[in-house]
Amino acid sequence: MHSEIQPVSERASFFTMFDGAVRLCLLEVSFLEDPETFDACLKRLSAFRKEKTMKYRPLTSRCLSLGAGLALDCLLNAYGLAERDMVYTLSEKEKPAFAGYPDLLFNLSHSGKAALACMGRRLPPGGIPSQAASSTGSGRRGASGENGSGEHHPDIKELGCDIEQISSRDHMNIARYHFHPAEYKRLLQISEPQKRADTFCRLWTLKESLLKATGEGLSLPMSGFYFDLEDSSPPQCHWPEAVNHYSFEEGVFPGYRLSCCIGTAPCP
Repeated sequence: MHSEIQPVSERASFFTMFDGAVRLCLLEVSFLEDPETFDACLKRLSAFRKEKTMKYRPLTSRCLSLGAGLALDCLLNAYGLAERDMVYTLSEKEKPAFAGYPDLLFNLSHSGKAALACMGRRLPPGGIPSQAASSTGSGRRGASGENGSGEHHPDIKELGCDIEQISSRDHMNIARYHFHPAEYKRLLQISEPQKRADTFCRLWTLKESLLKATGEGLSLPMSGFYFDLEDSSPPQCHWPEAVNHYSFEEGVFPGYRLSCCIGTAPCP
């Protein structure tokens, strides 16, 4: 019965980045492969997300897209909102946003069997309900770096996230043609296959999170900017044409890497 389906929030993992300024929801989507569960969960989403989900033909892809929408719904619930009630607009770069909530930013990603949603807000918080919660409810677990208050956070102009399943296959051809020469050189210096695969995935998610934050997509080649990776410090992005200042935080889950990027106004 539909009433017996476990609440999505109880299946999800919630955590924060950038000192609580960005909330994230990670959802493993295997449970959506059950047809009854899939149909019941699809009914919870907006027409916009339903259409995006059903455009995919493979069941695996549909489950991932649906999972991303459900993860977004979990984050919206903290603001007293529901995804099914949201109306979307598209920017000139085809990046979706919430109509009526211009200060509420979000981004979605999925890979393997995992779906990810992130959410932050511009300052001041105009248009966001005053009852916005400081946590994401009883399903919240695995929090990292959360200050709980939400009082002090950067003025986020852009937001992007990416999650990728770590694969042991050889990615060097992709890196050779699509990464910056400095990043390709770094990968060549790693002899251990698993460490090389993990570093490739780390670079990929960082680059994708930036592209998704800016909305540039394929219009900005991945070779047009590069990252310095040092274990003792946050990743540093080198992109001379950057309009905003970009900061990155990363996460590791079994078999996956994820990155989150925020764009803030540069210092005067």
